[in-house]
Formats: sequence, structure tokens, C-alpha cells
Amino acid sequence: MQQVRSFIQCGLERLGRHITAQLYIRSFLAGMLILVFAGCSGRETQSVVVWTDRPELAAYLELFNSEQSAYFAELEYHEDPLRLLRTTRREPDIIIARLPTDTRSAERFRTLDSLIEVAGGAGMFYQDLLKTGQIEGRQLFVPLSFDLPLISFKHPPAPDGYETTNMYIELDELRERGEQFNRQAGDRPSHMGFSPRWDREFLYLFARLHGLEFRHTGIESFDWNRELTPTIGEQLASWVSESNRGRETEQQFERRYLNDPKQQLLIRERILFAYNTASGFALQPAAFRSELEFRWPIQDGKLPVLDEIVHIGIPRTGNTAGAEVLASWLLEPINQERIIVDSLKKRVRSFGIAGGFSSRIAVNENVFPRHYSYLSGRIPPPEHLQFPGRLPSYWPSLRSAVILPYLHDRATGTGSADSLESRLQTWLLRRGD
Repeated sequence: MQQVRSFIQCGLERLGRHITAQLYIRSFLAGMLILVFAGCSGRETQSVVVWTDRPELAAYLELFNSEQSAYFAELEYHEDPLRLLRTTRREPDIIIARLPTDTRSAERFRTLDSLIEVAGGAGMFYQDLLKTGQIEGRQLFVPLSFDLPLISFKHPPAPDGYETTNMYIELDELRERGEQFNRQAGDRPSHMGFSPRWDREFLYLFARLHGLEFRHTGIESFDWNRELTPTIGEQLASWVSESNRGRETEQQFERRYLNDPKQQLLIRERILFAYNTASGFALQPAAFRSELEFRWPIQDGKLPVLDEIVHIGIPRTGNTAGAEVLASWLLEPINQERIIVDSLKKRVRSFGIAGGFSSRIAVNENVFPRHYSYLSGRIPPPEHLQFPGRLPSYWPSLRSAVILPYLHDRATGTGSADSLESRLQTWLLRRGD
């Protein structure tokens, strides 16, 4: 009985240390109980502390812990693991998170070239994706997964006769088909094909499809091809004013209809197209998804990959051997398929690997279509994917606070007339950079 009490006490102590109170990971609580208590039965097992911003990793670590006894992976959820790393004396054994390619923390991480070799070599990965984890020529972070944008519509599509011959759709076709779909009921818009204003993430995608590229230029600094920003703003404004009869008409339609989810509006044929992501499309209820089709948005043969790429990083200190074993296990194709199968079986609300496609080409081409049937024949080849460059650690905040509002103002002709450069300088000065 004393041993049982000790076992329970040990488990509760671990649970208190490693389960945070965030509401959105409560769905993993049952799995984490198993994961935590299992570590109490073998004290000689080495602990591997994992910091992550991906709650579905709890299910992956449970699978890892069940397969071997040498290491016990313990999850700690943090919204910004790298920021915590910079501001605390604590240090994990491994970080698995979005956008961890932070120059200021680079000296604290090990080079992971050997991890790529164990995984079969660089040729097994998307080459430009590997570059997102390189700092000064060193592979300090290894990509685990990435997400893609998509355009969804009703299947079979409306209006009658609309067909596409491949898995892609270009912006000109999106605009033209959307304009053809627009209809009025008296003096009010009753149907609207698509507006770039409906989703600010689409505005950013539009800019990237037209060549706007932000790139790292030094320690926590970046630059972009500034000459393109006025033209992109004019093209967005033209779409709203000419194809959709202006901002007032769009707002009239939005007030009347856009309170409902866009997938419902697609099925009712109230709108023709909606912006989404591969992960978002996968997490829709099956009843909705079965009535929808999708295309990858492309321009000049390039499909932009979303900015928030999940990487693996291993600090120099700590249990580096255990961290490398876990990282190698996560990158192994057979284990990635088991993760997908296990997640689908347990109805974990996550798509693919950590919310996206695998960094390994063969897994996407061979494994994903087996378990996501709608992806059969729809996996974009490597040469069509355009991966983002490495960006400063504050990029998500800057993009949300400055770049997306700027593009929205240009599309609608409202808001401040300040240039993007002026807005960026103001934001950086207030931040102290």
C-alpha cells in the first residue's frame, strides 16, 4: 500500500509540474495522465523535457513513451518557448515549436546536421525548407512540418460549367469566376463570389503570390522588395472596386450573410470561394468537407508555404542524447504514419504532423493520401512550393499589427495613408528595435 501511495504521489507531483491550465489542451489530459504516471514505474529511465506550442504533441509523446523505456518524454506547453528560453534560467532538453529560428538564441542550440544524416540525408527533405532552420550556415533547427493555403468551393462547383483541369487555381481565375458569380436582388447584393477582404490572411497570401517577399538581413532585422507594395495595394483595391462594385457593396453583403460560417455559405451557394488552410480544411466536420472541393492558389508556378513552420531545436546543455533519440523518432517515416493513424483513431484535433504536412517529401507523397483520401493526386511537387525566408522572432506580432492592417487599408481605401515602410518604422520604434 505504501508503494501505491508513493506511486500516486509521484504521478501527481509530475502532473503538477508539467500540465498547464490552458483550456485548449484539456482534451489531452487523459493521455497526459498515462504519460505522466508511466514515468514513475521506472526511476532509472532518463527524462527528456519537451517545450512546445503544439498541444497535439502530448499524444505523440505518449506513443513514444509506450515504445521504449530508455527515455521518458515530459511535455511542457508554452505559448512562446523561445521567449521563455531567453527570459528564464530554465532550459528544456528539446524545443518543438513554430518559428523557432531566432538569431538571438542561436548560440544556445546544437548543430543538427547529424540528425539529418540519420534521417536519410538532406535529399529526403524539401531543400528550401531546410534553409529555414539554418543560421550562418549551420543547421540549428530541423523542420518537422508546414501548412499550405487553399481555396475551397462547393463540389460539384457552382456556377454550372465551372471546371479546373488541375489542382491549382490562379488569382486571375479566382477573381474572374468570383465576379461572374456576383448577383443582385434589386439594389442589394444577394450572391458574391469572393472578396480578398473576407480574410486578412488571404491579403497576405495575395501579396506573396504577387512577389512580395520579406527576408532576414541581420540580427533581428529584415528587408523586403519595397517597390512592389504600391502595385499590390492598387490590385487589391481594383478587385474590390471593379469586380465587387466597391467596399460599400461588399459591406452590405457581409452584414447580411457573413455571420454564418463560410463553409455553410459555400454549400448554400451564397458565395463561390473561401480561403482556408490545409489544416483548417481537414478539421472541418466530415459532413461539410464531403460537399467541398479545393484548389491550391498558385501564381507563376509557385505556391507559398505559410510562415509558421514547426521546427525541432536541441539546446547545448541537458539530455542531448535523449533529445536526439526523440527527434529521430519523430522524423522517421514509419513513426510519422503511426502518429497520423493514432491521431485519427483517437480523434485528436490536429492535421497530419503537428498541424501540417511533413518536412519529408516521401511521407507527403505516399502516406498522406492513404489517410486523407481527398489529397490523393493533390500533393504539390517540391518545385512548386515557395518556402518563406528566415524571419526575426517578432515577425508574428509585426505581421499581425502592421502588415495585415496595411494590406486591408489598401484593399478598402480606408485607414491611414502612411506607407508600409513608415508604419513598420513606427512599430519598431515603439517596440524598441
